[in-house]
Amino acid sequence: MSDTLDTRMMARALEVARTGFLNISPDPHRGAIIAQGEHIVGEGYFAHKESQDPEIHALKAAGEQAQGATLYLILEPAYSLGEEGTVAQIVAAGIRRVVVALRDPNPNVNGRSIQKLKTAGLEVSEGLLASEARHLNEFYLKDMLMRRPFVTMLSAMSLDGKMATSMHDSQEITSAPTREYVHQLRAQYDAVMIGINTVMHDNPQLSCKALRGRDPWRIVIDSQGRIPLNSKVFQRSHPGQPRPPVIVVTADDLPDERLNALRHAGAEVICCPDEDSMGHDCYPRVDLDRLMLLLNRKNITSILLEGGGTLRAAALKAGIVDKVQFLVAPKIIGGAMAKSPVEGEGVSFVYEAIDVKSMQWRPLGSDLLIEGYISEL
Repeated sequence: MSDTLDTRMMARALEVARTGFLNISPDPHRGAIIAQGEHIVGEGYFAHKESQDPEIHALKAAGEQAQGATLYLILEPAYSLGEEGTVAQIVAAGIRRVVVALRDPNPNVNGRSIQKLKTAGLEVSEGLLASEARHLNEFYLKDMLMRRPFVTMLSAMSLDGKMATSMHDSQEITSAPTREYVHQLRAQYDAVMIGINTVMHDNPQLSCKALRGRDPWRIVIDSQGRIPLNSKVFQRSHPGQPRPPVIVVTADDLPDERLNALRHAGAEVICCPDEDSMGHDCYPRVDLDRLMLLLNRKNITSILLEGGGTLRAAALKAGIVDKVQFLVAPKIIGGAMAKSPVEGEGVSFVYEAIDVKSMQWRPLGSDLLIEGYISEL
Protein backbone atom coordinates (compact mmCIF):
# COMPACT_ATOMS: atom_id res chain seq x y z
CA MET A 1 0.00 0.00 0.00
CA SER A 2 1.43 3.38 -0.96
CA ASP A 3 2.50 6.02 1.54
CA THR A 4 0.18 8.45 -0.23
CA LEU A 5 -2.85 6.27 0.48
CA ASP A 6 -1.81 5.74 4.09
CA THR A 7 -1.33 9.49 4.53
CA ARG A 8 -4.75 10.21 3.06
CA MET A 9 -6.41 7.68 5.35
CA MET A 10 -4.60 8.97 8.44
CA ALA A 11 -5.61 12.53 7.52
CA ARG A 12 -9.20 11.31 7.47
CA ALA A 13 -8.72 9.72 10.91
CA LEU A 14 -7.54 13.10 12.22
CA GLU A 15 -10.53 14.81 10.63
CA VAL A 16 -12.93 12.30 12.20
CA ALA A 17 -11.30 12.75 15.61
CA ARG A 18 -11.86 16.52 15.43
CA THR A 19 -15.61 15.99 15.08
CA GLY A 20 -15.74 14.41 18.54
CA PHE A 21 -17.71 16.12 21.25
CA LEU A 22 -15.89 19.07 22.78
CA ASN A 23 -16.26 18.15 26.43
CA ILE A 24 -14.10 15.03 26.67
CA SER A 25 -11.32 16.46 28.88
CA PRO A 26 -9.14 15.02 30.35
CA ASP A 27 -9.44 12.26 27.74
CA PRO A 28 -7.78 12.61 24.32
CA HIS A 29 -9.32 13.05 20.90
CA ARG A 30 -9.36 9.68 19.16
CA GLY A 31 -10.21 8.73 15.60
CA ALA A 32 -10.33 5.37 13.82
CA ILE A 33 -10.65 4.47 10.13
CA ILE A 34 -10.99 0.97 8.68
CA ALA A 35 -10.19 0.68 4.99
CA GLN A 36 -10.12 -2.01 2.34
CA GLY A 37 -7.59 -0.50 -0.03
CA GLU A 38 -8.94 2.89 -1.04
CA HIS A 39 -12.41 2.25 0.33
CA ILE A 40 -13.33 3.30 3.88
CA VAL A 41 -15.63 0.69 5.40
CA GLY A 42 -15.81 1.97 8.99
CA GLU A 43 -15.21 5.13 11.02
CA GLY A 44 -15.31 5.98 14.70
CA TYR A 45 -14.38 8.75 17.09
CA PHE A 46 -14.43 9.40 20.83
CA ALA A 47 -17.73 11.22 21.26
CA HIS A 48 -18.02 11.69 25.02
CA LYS A 49 -16.65 10.34 28.27
CA GLU A 50 -19.08 7.42 28.42
CA SER A 51 -18.75 6.38 24.78
CA GLN A 52 -17.04 3.26 23.48
CA ASP A 53 -13.56 3.43 22.01
CA PRO A 54 -13.53 4.67 18.39
CA GLU A 55 -12.03 1.37 17.24
CA ILE A 56 -15.17 -0.43 18.44
CA HIS A 57 -17.46 1.99 16.60
CA ALA A 58 -15.40 1.52 13.42
CA LEU A 59 -15.43 -2.28 13.74
CA LYS A 60 -19.22 -2.32 14.17
CA ALA A 61 -19.63 -0.11 11.11
CA ALA A 62 -17.29 -2.29 9.04
CA GLY A 63 -18.80 -5.63 10.06
CA GLU A 64 -17.40 -8.49 7.99
CA GLN A 65 -15.52 -6.02 5.79
CA ALA A 66 -13.01 -5.61 8.62
CA GLN A 67 -11.54 -9.00 7.66
CA GLY A 68 -8.11 -8.36 6.09
CA ALA A 69 -8.53 -4.56 6.32
CA THR A 70 -6.21 -1.82 7.59
CA LEU A 71 -7.01 0.12 10.74
CA TYR A 72 -5.77 3.72 11.01
CA LEU A 73 -5.53 5.28 14.49
CA ILE A 74 -4.27 8.67 15.63
CA LEU A 75 -3.55 7.24 19.08
CA GLU A 76 -2.60 3.79 20.29
CA PRO A 77 -5.63 1.75 21.42
CA ALA A 78 -6.48 1.42 25.09
CA TYR A 79 -4.74 -1.47 26.82
CA SER A 80 -6.87 -4.13 28.46
CA LEU A 81 -6.89 -7.85 29.06
CA GLY A 82 -9.58 -10.33 28.15
CA GLU A 83 -11.76 -10.96 25.12
CA GLU A 84 -13.81 -7.78 25.61
CA GLY A 85 -10.81 -5.47 25.40
CA THR A 86 -10.31 -3.20 22.39
CA VAL A 87 -7.13 -4.92 21.21
CA ALA A 88 -8.76 -8.36 21.47
CA GLN A 89 -11.72 -7.18 19.39
CA ILE A 90 -9.39 -5.74 16.74
CA VAL A 91 -7.65 -9.10 16.45
CA ALA A 92 -10.92 -11.06 16.49
CA ALA A 93 -12.36 -8.92 13.69
CA GLY A 94 -9.57 -10.05 11.36
CA ILE A 95 -7.79 -6.70 10.94
CA ARG A 96 -4.54 -7.42 9.07
CA ARG A 97 -2.65 -4.18 9.50
CA VAL A 98 -2.67 -1.24 11.94
CA VAL A 99 -1.20 2.23 11.29
CA VAL A 100 -0.78 4.36 14.43
CA ALA A 101 0.20 8.03 14.48
CA LEU A 102 1.20 8.20 18.17
CA ARG A 103 1.85 5.93 21.08
CA ASP A 104 -0.28 6.73 24.11
CA PRO A 105 2.04 8.23 26.77
CA ASN A 106 -0.29 7.06 29.52
CA PRO A 107 1.98 4.79 31.62
CA ASN A 108 -0.79 2.19 31.71
CA VAL A 109 -0.61 1.92 27.91
CA ASN A 110 2.58 3.36 26.32
CA GLY A 111 3.33 0.72 23.72
CA ARG A 112 1.69 -2.23 25.46
CA SER A 113 -1.28 -2.31 23.08
CA ILE A 114 1.02 -2.02 20.07
CA GLN A 115 3.11 -4.93 21.33
CA LYS A 116 -0.03 -6.97 21.94
CA LEU A 117 -1.15 -6.39 18.34
CA LYS A 118 2.26 -7.44 17.04
CA THR A 119 2.26 -10.55 19.21
CA ALA A 120 -1.11 -11.48 17.69
CA GLY A 121 0.51 -11.37 14.24
CA LEU A 122 -0.76 -8.02 12.98
CA GLU A 123 1.49 -5.74 10.98
CA VAL A 124 1.88 -2.46 12.90
CA SER A 125 3.54 0.78 11.78
CA GLU A 126 3.93 4.00 13.79
CA GLY A 127 4.61 7.69 13.31
CA LEU A 128 2.53 8.66 10.27
CA LEU A 129 1.32 12.29 10.66
CA ALA A 130 2.64 12.20 14.22
CA SER A 131 3.13 15.98 14.34
CA GLU A 132 -0.50 16.63 13.40
CA ALA A 133 -1.66 14.07 15.97
CA ARG A 134 0.45 15.75 18.67
CA HIS A 135 -1.09 19.15 17.94
CA LEU A 136 -4.59 17.71 18.07
CA ASN A 137 -3.93 16.13 21.45
CA GLU A 138 -1.53 18.68 22.92
CA PHE A 139 -3.67 19.10 26.05
CA TYR A 140 -3.67 15.36 26.75
CA LEU A 141 0.03 14.91 26.00
CA LYS A 142 1.05 17.77 28.32
CA ASP A 143 -1.12 16.27 31.06
CA MET A 144 0.30 12.76 30.64
CA LEU A 145 3.94 13.76 30.21
CA MET A 146 4.21 16.62 32.72
CA ARG A 147 1.05 16.57 34.86
CA ARG A 148 0.50 20.25 34.12
CA PRO A 149 -2.18 22.09 32.13
CA PHE A 150 -1.46 23.25 28.58
CA VAL A 151 -1.57 27.07 28.57
CA THR A 152 -2.43 29.20 25.55
CA MET A 153 -1.91 32.94 25.87
CA LEU A 154 -4.60 34.79 23.91
CA SER A 155 -4.70 38.49 23.10
CA ALA A 156 -6.85 40.70 20.90
CA MET A 157 -5.06 43.84 19.75
CA SER A 158 -4.92 46.57 17.13
CA LEU A 159 -2.48 46.60 14.22
CA ASP A 160 -0.12 48.78 16.26
CA GLY A 161 -0.16 46.38 19.19
CA LYS A 162 -2.67 48.03 21.53
CA MET A 163 -5.31 46.02 23.38
CA ALA A 164 -7.08 49.09 24.79
CA THR A 165 -7.00 52.85 24.51
CA SER A 166 -5.39 55.13 27.10
CA MET A 167 -8.92 55.40 28.58
CA HIS A 168 -9.03 51.58 29.02
CA ASP A 169 -11.66 51.17 26.30
CA SER A 170 -11.28 47.79 24.60
CA GLN A 171 -14.81 47.21 23.35
CA GLU A 172 -15.05 45.52 19.94
CA ILE A 173 -11.46 45.96 18.83
CA THR A 174 -11.91 42.77 16.81
CA SER A 175 -14.69 41.74 14.41
CA ALA A 176 -17.72 39.54 15.07
CA PRO A 177 -16.13 36.42 13.47
CA THR A 178 -13.15 36.82 15.81
CA ARG A 179 -15.36 37.17 18.86
CA GLU A 180 -17.21 34.03 17.78
CA TYR A 181 -13.86 32.26 17.44
CA VAL A 182 -13.00 33.19 21.05
CA HIS A 183 -16.20 31.50 22.24
CA GLN A 184 -15.25 28.40 20.25
CA LEU A 185 -11.87 28.43 21.96
CA ARG A 186 -13.47 28.67 25.39
CA ALA A 187 -15.48 25.58 24.55
CA GLN A 188 -12.26 23.64 23.98
CA TYR A 189 -10.41 24.68 27.15
CA ASP A 190 -11.07 23.56 30.70
CA ALA A 191 -10.43 27.02 32.15
CA VAL A 192 -10.06 30.70 31.28
CA MET A 193 -7.59 32.73 33.35
CA ILE A 194 -7.48 36.50 33.84
CA GLY A 195 -5.92 38.93 36.30
CA ILE A 196 -7.68 41.14 38.81
CA ASN A 197 -6.98 44.28 36.74
CA THR A 198 -9.02 42.82 33.86
CA VAL A 199 -11.91 42.22 36.27
CA MET A 200 -11.70 45.77 37.59
CA HIS A 201 -11.47 47.49 34.20
CA ASP A 202 -13.53 45.24 31.89
CA ASN A 203 -15.64 43.06 34.23
CA PRO A 204 -15.90 40.18 31.71
CA GLN A 205 -18.26 37.25 32.21
CA LEU A 206 -16.00 34.74 30.38
CA SER A 207 -18.99 32.69 29.31
CA CYS A 208 -19.07 30.31 26.35
CA LYS A 209 -21.73 30.83 23.69
CA ALA A 210 -20.39 28.22 21.24
CA LEU A 211 -22.68 25.44 20.05
CA ARG A 212 -22.31 22.36 22.29
CA GLY A 213 -19.93 24.33 24.49
CA ARG A 214 -20.05 24.72 28.23
CA ASP A 215 -18.76 27.45 30.51
CA PRO A 216 -15.12 26.83 31.46
CA TRP A 217 -13.64 27.27 34.90
CA ARG A 218 -13.02 30.97 35.55
CA ILE A 219 -9.69 31.56 37.27
CA VAL A 220 -8.88 35.02 38.60
CA ILE A 221 -5.34 35.81 39.77
CA ASP A 222 -6.03 38.22 42.62
CA SER A 223 -3.11 38.36 45.03
CA GLN A 224 -4.98 40.47 47.62
CA GLY A 225 -8.48 39.06 47.17
CA ARG A 226 -9.92 42.38 45.94
CA ILE A 227 -12.43 40.97 43.43
CA PRO A 228 -15.87 42.62 43.77
CA LEU A 229 -18.54 40.16 44.87
CA ASN A 230 -20.88 41.34 42.09
CA SER A 231 -18.34 40.63 39.32
CA LYS A 232 -19.78 39.03 36.20
CA VAL A 233 -17.48 36.01 36.50
CA PHE A 234 -19.79 34.80 39.29
CA GLN A 235 -22.91 35.11 37.13
CA ARG A 236 -24.69 32.30 35.33
CA SER A 237 -24.70 32.45 31.54
CA HIS A 238 -28.43 31.62 31.58
CA PRO A 239 -30.88 31.59 34.50
CA GLY A 240 -31.45 27.84 34.24
CA GLN A 241 -27.77 26.89 34.25
CA PRO A 242 -25.73 26.02 37.33
CA ARG A 243 -23.38 28.60 38.77
CA PRO A 244 -20.06 28.57 36.87
CA PRO A 245 -17.00 27.23 38.69
CA VAL A 246 -14.77 30.13 39.80
CA ILE A 247 -11.33 29.98 41.40
CA VAL A 248 -9.83 33.08 43.00
CA VAL A 249 -6.09 32.68 43.54
CA THR A 250 -4.51 34.81 46.25
CA ALA A 251 -0.96 35.30 47.47
CA ASP A 252 -1.88 35.65 51.13
CA ASP A 253 -4.40 34.22 53.55
CA LEU A 254 -7.57 36.31 53.63
CA PRO A 255 -9.53 37.27 56.75
CA ASP A 256 -12.28 34.76 57.53
CA GLU A 257 -15.00 37.33 56.79
CA ARG A 258 -13.64 38.04 53.32
CA LEU A 259 -12.99 34.36 52.66
CA ASN A 260 -16.56 33.42 53.57
CA ALA A 261 -17.96 36.24 51.43
CA LEU A 262 -16.05 35.01 48.37
CA ARG A 263 -17.20 31.45 48.97
CA HIS A 264 -20.78 32.62 49.32
CA ALA A 265 -20.43 34.44 45.98
CA GLY A 266 -19.42 31.14 44.41
CA ALA A 267 -15.63 31.16 44.49
CA GLU A 268 -13.16 28.55 45.56
CA VAL A 269 -10.17 30.36 47.04
CA ILE A 270 -6.63 29.03 46.59
CA CYS A 271 -3.74 30.65 48.41
CA CYS A 272 -0.57 30.10 46.37
CA PRO A 273 2.10 32.64 47.33
CA ASP A 274 5.41 33.10 45.60
CA GLU A 275 7.80 32.65 48.51
CA ASP A 276 10.44 34.81 46.81
CA SER A 277 8.08 37.81 46.89
CA MET A 278 7.24 37.55 50.59
CA GLY A 279 8.71 40.16 52.90
CA HIS A 280 9.51 42.69 50.18
CA ASP A 281 8.10 46.20 49.90
CA CYS A 282 5.75 45.15 47.09
CA TYR A 283 2.67 43.01 47.67
CA PRO A 284 3.28 39.25 47.56
CA ARG A 285 2.73 37.61 44.18
CA VAL A 286 1.04 34.39 43.13
CA ASP A 287 3.37 31.50 42.29
CA LEU A 288 2.03 30.67 38.82
CA ASP A 289 4.37 27.73 38.34
CA ARG A 290 3.17 25.95 41.50
CA LEU A 291 -0.41 26.93 40.71
CA MET A 292 -0.26 24.84 37.53
CA LEU A 293 0.39 21.72 39.60
CA LEU A 294 -2.53 22.51 41.91
CA LEU A 295 -4.91 23.11 39.00
CA ASN A 296 -3.88 19.88 37.30
CA ARG A 297 -4.92 17.98 40.42
CA LYS A 298 -8.42 19.34 39.78
CA ASN A 299 -8.34 17.76 36.29
CA ILE A 300 -7.81 21.17 34.68
CA THR A 301 -5.64 20.13 31.74
CA SER A 302 -5.91 23.25 29.57
CA ILE A 303 -6.03 26.99 30.28
CA LEU A 304 -6.84 29.88 27.98
CA LEU A 305 -4.99 32.88 29.42
CA GLU A 306 -6.98 35.90 28.25
CA GLY A 307 -5.37 38.72 30.19
CA GLY A 308 -4.33 41.19 31.10
CA GLY A 309 -0.92 42.56 30.23
CA THR A 310 0.58 42.19 33.71
CA LEU A 311 -0.57 38.57 34.03
CA ARG A 312 0.66 37.68 30.55
CA ALA A 313 4.10 39.07 31.41
CA ALA A 314 4.17 37.12 34.67
CA ALA A 315 3.06 33.92 32.92
CA LEU A 316 5.79 34.23 30.31
CA LYS A 317 8.38 34.92 32.99
CA ALA A 318 7.19 31.89 34.98
CA GLY A 319 7.54 29.70 31.89
CA ILE A 320 4.01 28.31 32.00
CA VAL A 321 2.94 29.40 28.49
CA ASP A 322 3.00 26.75 25.75
CA LYS A 323 1.27 28.53 22.89
CA VAL A 324 0.42 32.10 21.89
CA GLN A 325 -2.45 33.42 19.79
CA PHE A 326 -2.71 37.06 18.74
CA LEU A 327 -5.96 38.31 17.19
CA VAL A 328 -4.97 41.37 15.18
CA ALA A 329 -7.56 43.92 14.04
CA PRO A 330 -6.92 46.35 11.13
CA LYS A 331 -7.10 49.39 13.40
CA ILE A 332 -4.52 51.85 14.70
CA ILE A 333 -5.11 53.10 18.26
CA GLY A 334 -1.85 54.81 19.20
CA GLY A 335 -1.04 56.47 22.49
CA ALA A 336 2.01 56.03 24.69
CA MET A 337 -0.25 55.19 27.64
CA ALA A 338 -2.44 52.72 25.74
CA LYS A 339 -2.25 49.15 27.03
CA SER A 340 -0.22 46.51 25.20
CA PRO A 341 -0.81 42.75 25.41
CA VAL A 342 2.37 41.97 27.38
CA GLU A 343 3.50 44.48 29.99
CA GLY A 344 5.78 43.99 32.99
CA GLU A 345 9.47 44.86 32.79
CA GLY A 346 10.12 43.17 29.45
CA VAL A 347 13.64 42.29 28.31
CA SER A 348 16.60 44.67 28.21
CA PHE A 349 18.08 43.34 24.98
CA VAL A 350 16.56 41.85 21.84
CA TYR A 351 18.61 38.67 22.18
CA GLU A 352 16.74 38.01 25.46
CA ALA A 353 13.35 38.02 23.69
CA ILE A 354 11.19 34.90 23.82
CA ASP A 355 11.28 33.03 20.53
CA VAL A 356 8.01 31.80 19.03
CA LYS A 357 8.23 28.69 16.85
CA SER A 358 6.02 27.02 14.23
CA MET A 359 4.28 30.30 13.39
CA GLN A 360 1.05 30.20 11.39
CA TRP A 361 -1.56 32.75 10.41
CA ARG A 362 -5.05 32.82 8.92
CA PRO A 363 -7.81 35.40 8.43
CA LEU A 364 -10.81 35.68 10.76
CA GLY A 365 -13.24 38.01 9.02
CA SER A 366 -11.38 41.30 8.66
CA ASP A 367 -8.91 40.29 11.40
CA LEU A 368 -5.84 38.09 11.44
CA LEU A 369 -5.06 35.17 13.76
CA ILE A 370 -1.32 34.70 14.34
CA GLU A 371 -0.26 31.75 16.48
CA GLY A 372 2.86 29.85 17.42
CA TYR A 373 4.51 27.81 20.14
CA ILE A 374 6.85 28.83 22.92
CA SER A 375 7.39 25.22 23.96
CA GLU A 376 6.56 22.13 21.92
CA LEU A 377 6.05 18.59 23.16
